[in-house]
Amino acid sequence: MATKATSVAVKFLSAIVAVVWKLTSGMRTEPSFATTPENVTAFSGQNAVLPCTVNHLGKYKVVWLDQNSFPLTFDERRVIDDLRFSVVRPYIRDWNLMIRGVRPGDTGQYTCTVNTEPVLSKLINFDVKVSPRFLDQSTNQLVVAQEGDTVVLSCNVTGKPEPEVTWQRRVVSGGKASYAVESLATLGPQLVIKNASRNSSYFHFVYECLANNGIPPAVNRQIRLAVHYAPDVAVTVRPSRLRLGHAAELECSAAAFPVVDDVFWERRRQRLASTDDGRKVVERVDDGGGGGGAPVDGGGVVVTLRLLIRALGAVDFGDYACVASNSVGTRRKSVAIVEHMVSEGQHQVTPSKRESALQAMTSERLSLPTPGDVRRDSNKMSPSRLTVSEKSLASDRRRGRHPAILMCCFARLLTAYL
Repeated sequence: MATKATSVAVKFLSAIVAVVWKLTSGMRTEPSFATTPENVTAFSGQNAVLPCTVNHLGKYKVVWLDQNSFPLTFDERRVIDDLRFSVVRPYIRDWNLMIRGVRPGDTGQYTCTVNTEPVLSKLINFDVKVSPRFLDQSTNQLVVAQEGDTVVLSCNVTGKPEPEVTWQRRVVSGGKASYAVESLATLGPQLVIKNASRNSSYFHFVYECLANNGIPPAVNRQIRLAVHYAPDVAVTVRPSRLRLGHAAELECSAAAFPVVDDVFWERRRQRLASTDDGRKVVERVDDGGGGGGAPVDGGGVVVTLRLLIRALGAVDFGDYACVASNSVGTRRKSVAIVEHMVSEGQHQVTPSKRESALQAMTSERLSLPTPGDVRRDSNKMSPSRLTVSEKSLASDRRRGRHPAILMCCFARLLTAYL
């Protein structure tokens, strides 16, 4: 009886379990995704988390796929070699994908899948924002052009979103870019400078481009513009009035950039040099340090060459030329030195004045008594009554010196002196 009762009880329990199984199998819920963000944005270099929360996962597995549908993870395991990818589970239902140090190439659509039949999938759009950066690595640039050229300065930048490029220029002070900034009405990666001049070169300004897309940090780059030009030659002659036997100084100044590599004086197409006797001296007199010349305000370097002629001869008068050259070209400047003729009467006593002086002095001397007058009057006058002039005349007669001869000699000497 006991055995029979036990058998009945087992059958009853089995029936109850079967009923419960059928009831619970009909009520069981399939896996589903919880509501999570479907768009994720991160800055380049940061860590990013792509969320995926699954309800009622049960016996199924979660698989992450990249932009190209290539598996990244299976369950909690990473299946690729890139160590930046991993699964993080802050809660039991979370199957989030972490990307460490995101890169611009990580941008794309990722898929969180559950291996049900059919497969459950959730798409996550991942966008990587990139701050501006220059396509080349150089910090500063130097652009070389010749005077009068059209110059294009470029700042090639990239970033996401696309950066906005603005331009400005800084005033150069003491050889360095100062804080004085002048904004330029130009937007875009290129700045066009038409008819470039030495006044737009880096002796005066440093050009600067700035790129910004709202993703820090913004970047900037300075560009120096070197404007090359042929020598500007100027000559001076001192003194302004040249005379035979006097010294003359011819000075030549040549400003250029790059610096003048050759400068010389020439006459009749013959290059002049210092003479052994020192009568002609050709020398550099600029003071720029190291013989390189001195800076000039217009941008560039000036060199100065002097030609000194210590005693002008008749053969020295005529045309001279200063010739200067650099890598851009050669320039020459001519000058003529002409003898200055002294006009008659300049710096001299006029003939009328000289004759008047001689006549006045001669008449004053010749008004003295003659020797015959002295003899005739000597009988009438005693020696004690002779004047000083008469005594001097008598003395001159005894010594053989006639007053007329003396006056003539004196007049000639005075004429030569004047």
